[in-house]
Amino acid sequence: MMKNKTILAVGADIKNKFLIADKKGLHHGPEITDLSDADSYSLFKKEATKAVKKYTPGIIAHDLHPGYFSTIFAKDIAQTSTTCDFFPIQHHHAHIASVMHEYGLKGPAIGVSFDGTGYGTDGNIWGGEFLWLTAGDL
Repeated sequence: MMKNKTILAVGADIKNKFLIADKKGLHHGPEITDLSDADSYSLFKKEATKAVKKYTPGIIAHDLHPGYFSTIFAKDIAQTSTTCDFFPIQHHHAHIASVMHEYGLKGPAIGVSFDGTGYGTDGNIWGGEFLWLTAGDL
């Protein structure tokens, strides 16, 4: 069951900040700039790898975009892990679900996210979205 597993959410490529969620709470990684910068990606890999070793996540959540460095990192872990489930999430859905979780909202709700583009569930680039979420989507 997902609620009993430690989760590593690796974030997007710009303004990256990964997160670990476990029974003890939320543990934020450092704020990292654009992962397309070699030094930033190196720092991300170093810190996220330390987090994986320390918390042993059962789920790794990553952006749907297959070309994001954070997604590539998650897929690299997938090749070496037999215990992690990998959970792709649409970028704007992640924003809305996190706000609903933060405020204890179970939905159903219409969430609005306009922070730029994100990879859509249909494989196309999406802009801002109005998305319908229920408790099962959190």
